[in-house]
Amino acid sequence: MKVMAGILIVVISVLMVSLLGSLALGASAGGDEEVCLEYIVKPGDTLWTIARKHTAGKSDIRRYIYDIKDINGMKEPDLRPGQVLLIPPER
Repeated sequence: MKVMAGILIVVISVLMVSLLGSLALGASAGGDEEVCLEYIVKPGDTLWTIARKHTAGKSDIRRYIYDIKDINGMKEPDLRPGQVLLIPPER
């Protein structure tokens, strides 16, 4: 029973993040629309490892981590496996 409740919570969370992400991307104005990727957190992931995978070494990784936290409304760097993050384009 607890496993089913956990799965249901994860599914609802994924759907809510997807919906919020769609709304946030739809709110962009003009032709400067930013396209975010959705990333599902895996066990052992940190914001640092996720940012490093997506920056290709071109950006300040600390700034990119801030951008990831900002676009996802995160105050703390804590991640949970199965969590869906919006990953902004590299600046």
